[in-house]
Amino acid sequence: MKTVKCSECNEEIPINSIVCPKCNTRCLSTKSRITAIILSFCLGIFGAHNFYLGFINKALVSLACTTLSIILIIAGIFNNQLVFWIIGLVLLIFVFIYAVFEGVLLIKKIIFRDAKGKRLK
Repeated sequence: MKTVKCSECNEEIPINSIVCPKCNTRCLSTKSRITAIILSFCLGIFGAHNFYLGFINKALVSLACTTLSIILIIAGIFNNQLVFWIIGLVLLIFVFIYAVFEGVLLIKKIIFRDAKGKRLK
């Protein structure tokens, strides 16, 4: 039987537990997996799904990379610099692929917990 640690008391509990038997803490998140999937595919390049799940650092990195890529693309277009445009486009494509990849991980239930360690609905 697979187990995980309780987010409050660090006790090993079964992976499908709703309440920790030791501290009676609710193990089920208020966050929806379906909402996280939709956010990943629609607004994933901005890190919306990671903001929703509480992974603030990952979300900020996605947002910063997207912002930087847009700045590079705009600078490349207005300054007639093909190198800036290509670097910005490659970075934006990478962020998009990463967001879709995390969406697939959510669909496959490989990512199934929020930042507090609680199981997604």
